[in-house]
Amino acid sequence: MMTTLCLAGLTGLLVTGALIDIECRRLPNWLTSAVAALYALFVAVNPIPIDWMSAFVTAGLVFAAGFALFAFGLMGGGDVKLLAALALWAGIDHIALLLVVTSLAGGLLSIVMVMLRRWMRSPLALLLAPVAGEIVRRVLPPSAKAGGSYSATLAENDLTDTLPYGVAIAAGGFTVIYALLKL
Repeated sequence: MMTTLCLAGLTGLLVTGALIDIECRRLPNWLTSAVAALYALFVAVNPIPIDWMSAFVTAGLVFAAGFALFAFGLMGGGDVKLLAALALWAGIDHIALLLVVTSLAGGLLSIVMVMLRRWMRSPLALLLAPVAGEIVRRVLPPSAKAGGSYSATLAENDLTDTLPYGVAIAAGGFTVIYALLKL
């Protein structure tokens, strides 16, 4: 019962993180801390013994690899921290699942964002901007929202900013939650 509540809490945190990342392209430290703290509670209340030592090693390796990607500007710091916190939950048993699903979801997200950005530069998008503006604006990077009118923003910005990779990380996290529920 308590383990299911912990997994439900993790689900809520991942949804919250994805929505925050879509809105402002940042994953707050409190979110990562909450994911890690909830893992500690999950280990404490789980009736099945959990190999938390290997989970810490796994999370450390994920953080080290993510830090290298961050150092080269290939991944955001919040993304690295959230992925490492989720690696605790995945442990050695589910880390491949987490990383593969996160990568695939990130690739799909990239394709969708490229298609959306191309569509937003089209004359049809400029024509429909007053109707669909609010929905599309939520997907745009914050820098694209800073301009005056929405159609002027579309015309003036390159829209090649960042990807809300927290969405892809959440997708990977959901598969880990599913795998943990099956145990």
